[in-house]
Amino acid sequence: MQFNFPNKSRIDSSTMCVVFPVVVDGITRNVFVSYETLDDHFGGTNIQDKKFVFESNRSAIESKARKIIENGTVGDVLIKTAMF
Repeated sequence: MQFNFPNKSRIDSSTMCVVFPVVVDGITRNVFVSYETLDDHFGGTNIQDKKFVFESNRSAIESKARKIIENGTVGDVLIKTAMF
């Protein structure tokens, strides 16, 4: 599998996640990282710092997304706190 993680991310307050794209074998998918995950594992404490916390820990989160996809998840990916 070929992975590319474009340097883009955004807050999605409707899902309470930070969302970023991943291109897998030419197909773009979205990865959703819950606010709870950012709080529990990366020190996020309030809504204003979620994107900063994500960007500060992007490599670890991308690595987790890669493993989830390699394990057969299709479509978009939701990373929850129990997955770390």
